[in-house]
Amino acid sequence: MPNPESDAAVARGLEVVGKVYGPDVRDAAAGRLSNPQTRETIAHLMGEIWTRPQLSVRDRRMLILGLSATLSDADTIRIIITGAILNNELTEEELDEIPLFLSFYAGWGKAGALNRGIAEAREATADLRRERAQAAAAKDSGQHESGTSE
Repeated sequence: MPNPESDAAVARGLEVVGKVYGPDVRDAAAGRLSNPQTRETIAHLMGEIWTRPQLSVRDRRMLILGLSATLSDADTIRIIITGAILNNELTEEELDEIPLFLSFYAGWGKAGALNRGIAEAREATADLRRERAQAAAAKDSGQHESGTSE
Protein backbone atom coordinates (compact mmCIF):
# COMPACT_ATOMS: atom_id res chain seq x y z
CA MET A 1 0.00 0.00 0.00
CA PRO A 2 1.51 3.37 -1.00
CA ASN A 3 2.60 5.62 1.86
CA PRO A 4 2.72 9.28 0.77
CA GLU A 5 4.67 10.27 3.89
CA SER A 6 7.31 7.63 3.20
CA ASP A 7 7.39 8.54 -0.49
CA ALA A 8 8.01 12.20 0.45
CA ALA A 9 10.85 11.15 2.78
CA VAL A 10 12.37 9.06 -0.02
CA ALA A 11 12.14 12.00 -2.43
CA ARG A 12 13.80 14.30 0.16
CA GLY A 13 16.41 11.63 0.81
CA LEU A 14 17.27 11.25 -2.86
CA GLU A 15 17.56 15.02 -3.19
CA VAL A 16 20.01 15.08 -0.25
CA VAL A 17 21.99 12.15 -1.68
CA GLY A 18 22.32 14.09 -4.94
CA LYS A 19 23.56 17.21 -3.16
CA VAL A 20 25.89 15.35 -0.79
CA TYR A 21 27.29 12.62 -3.04
CA GLY A 22 26.40 13.69 -6.57
CA PRO A 23 23.97 12.57 -9.25
CA ASP A 24 25.70 9.25 -9.95
CA VAL A 25 25.27 8.01 -6.37
CA ARG A 26 21.72 9.40 -6.26
CA ASP A 27 20.78 7.57 -9.45
CA ALA A 28 22.34 4.33 -8.20
CA ALA A 29 20.41 4.61 -4.92
CA ALA A 30 17.17 5.36 -6.78
CA GLY A 31 17.67 2.17 -8.76
CA ARG A 32 17.86 0.13 -5.55
CA LEU A 33 14.77 1.46 -3.76
CA SER A 34 13.03 -1.91 -4.03
CA ASN A 35 15.50 -3.11 -1.37
CA PRO A 36 13.88 -2.30 2.02
CA GLN A 37 17.21 -1.45 3.67
CA THR A 38 18.13 0.98 0.90
CA ARG A 39 14.67 2.57 0.92
CA GLU A 40 14.69 3.07 4.70
CA THR A 41 18.24 4.42 4.65
CA ILE A 42 17.30 6.93 1.96
CA ALA A 43 13.99 7.87 3.63
CA HIS A 44 15.12 8.04 7.25
CA LEU A 45 18.85 8.72 7.32
CA MET A 46 19.11 10.95 4.26
CA GLY A 47 15.56 12.36 4.17
CA GLU A 48 15.15 13.04 7.89
CA ILE A 49 18.48 12.94 9.75
CA TRP A 50 20.75 14.62 7.18
CA THR A 51 18.18 17.41 6.71
CA ARG A 52 18.25 18.44 10.38
CA PRO A 53 19.82 21.90 10.81
CA GLN A 54 21.96 21.18 13.89
CA LEU A 55 24.98 19.94 11.89
CA SER A 56 26.26 21.06 8.50
CA VAL A 57 26.95 18.59 5.72
CA ARG A 58 30.68 19.15 6.32
CA ASP A 59 30.23 18.43 10.06
CA ARG A 60 28.45 15.19 9.24
CA ARG A 61 31.15 14.20 6.76
CA MET A 62 33.88 14.79 9.32
CA LEU A 63 32.07 12.67 11.92
CA ILE A 64 31.59 9.83 9.44
CA LEU A 65 35.20 10.16 8.36
CA GLY A 66 36.47 9.78 11.93
CA LEU A 67 34.26 6.77 12.56
CA SER A 68 35.17 5.18 9.22
CA ALA A 69 38.86 5.65 9.99
CA THR A 70 38.48 3.73 13.26
CA LEU A 71 36.79 0.92 11.32
CA SER A 72 39.41 0.92 8.51
CA ASP A 73 36.50 1.39 6.10
CA ALA A 74 38.27 2.69 2.98
CA ASP A 75 35.09 2.35 0.86
CA THR A 76 33.06 4.73 3.04
CA ILE A 77 36.05 7.07 3.31
CA ARG A 78 36.27 7.14 -0.50
CA ILE A 79 32.55 7.92 -0.84
CA ILE A 80 32.62 10.63 1.85
CA ILE A 81 35.78 12.28 0.51
CA THR A 82 34.60 12.10 -3.12
CA GLY A 83 31.46 14.00 -2.15
CA ALA A 84 33.50 16.54 -0.19
CA ILE A 85 35.86 17.13 -3.11
CA LEU A 86 33.02 17.49 -5.61
CA ASN A 87 31.32 20.00 -3.30
CA ASN A 88 34.56 21.92 -2.61
CA GLU A 89 34.25 21.26 1.14
CA LEU A 90 37.86 20.24 1.75
CA THR A 91 41.08 21.75 0.43
CA GLU A 92 44.03 19.69 -0.75
CA GLU A 93 45.88 20.74 2.41
CA GLU A 94 43.00 19.54 4.59
CA LEU A 95 42.92 16.23 2.74
CA ASP A 96 46.63 15.82 3.48
CA GLU A 97 46.19 16.76 7.15
CA ILE A 98 43.26 14.47 7.96
CA PRO A 99 45.24 11.18 7.98
CA LEU A 100 47.95 12.65 10.21
CA PHE A 101 45.43 14.01 12.71
CA LEU A 102 43.22 10.91 12.78
CA SER A 103 46.20 8.56 13.06
CA PHE A 104 46.66 9.68 16.66
CA TYR A 105 43.02 8.96 17.51
CA ALA A 106 42.15 5.99 15.30
CA GLY A 107 45.61 4.41 15.39
CA TRP A 108 48.50 4.49 12.97
CA GLY A 109 47.53 1.12 11.52
CA LYS A 110 44.14 2.52 10.53
CA ALA A 111 45.79 5.33 8.57
CA GLY A 112 46.39 2.93 5.66
CA ALA A 113 42.66 2.66 4.97
CA LEU A 114 42.29 6.40 5.43
CA ASN A 115 45.10 7.19 2.99
CA ARG A 116 43.77 4.60 0.53
CA GLY A 117 40.22 6.00 0.69
CA ILE A 118 41.45 9.56 0.19
CA ALA A 119 43.71 8.55 -2.72
CA GLU A 120 40.85 6.64 -4.38
CA ALA A 121 38.53 9.64 -3.90
CA ARG A 122 41.06 11.98 -5.47
CA GLU A 123 41.43 9.62 -8.42
CA ALA A 124 37.67 9.12 -8.78
CA THR A 125 36.94 12.85 -8.74
CA ALA A 126 39.72 13.57 -11.22
CA ASP A 127 38.27 10.91 -13.54
CA LEU A 128 34.74 12.26 -13.10
CA ARG A 129 35.82 15.83 -13.79
CA ARG A 130 37.74 14.68 -16.87
CA GLU A 131 34.68 12.79 -18.15
CA ARG A 132 32.44 15.81 -17.54
CA ALA A 133 34.88 18.12 -19.33
CA GLN A 134 35.07 15.75 -22.30
CA ALA A 135 31.28 15.48 -22.46
CA ALA A 136 30.94 19.27 -22.32
CA ALA A 137 33.60 19.69 -25.03
CA ALA A 138 31.87 17.11 -27.23
CA LYS A 139 28.54 18.87 -26.74
CA ASP A 140 30.10 22.25 -27.60
CA SER A 141 31.80 20.75 -30.64
CA GLY A 142 28.52 19.25 -31.87
CA GLN A 143 26.71 22.55 -31.43
CA HIS A 144 29.37 24.49 -33.31
CA GLU A 145 29.41 21.98 -36.17
CA SER A 146 25.63 22.14 -36.57
CA GLY A 147 25.61 25.91 -36.24
CA THR A 148 23.38 25.89 -33.18
CA SER A 149 23.88 27.30 -29.75
CA GLU A 150 21.91 27.31 -26.55
